[in-house]
Amino acid sequence: MFSAAGVLQPGVTVDSLSKVNVNMEYTSEVAVKEFKIYSAATTTGVQTLLAKFPAGTQKYDNELRNYVVKVPVTAPKGKNVTLVLFAEVIADNSIASSQKNVTLKTKP
Repeated sequence: MFSAAGVLQPGVTVDSLSKVNVNMEYTSEVAVKEFKIYSAATTTGVQTLLAKFPAGTQKYDNELRNYVVKVPVTAPKGKNVTLVLFAEVIADNSIASSQKNVTLKTKP
């Protein structure tokens, strides 16, 4: 279910209200200022801002120019409930990137 680092693996369901870490990876050619994390009930639903993380607090690989954004999340309450998490990169020039998302689902 989880990697050695305790990170949720894709396609895995979790217990209601359990605490998990979700990773999202970004490759960036420009300097990154911060990451914004949003949630929604569906990929097209209304997004709610959950948190902002300065880029310096996230893991960065200089060779690959790759950030790994680690997001601590509490699973939704209830059985078979889906929560979509979105990560957005804000560059030093304040331009936002496209969003990446991952789906968290509770056990039936």
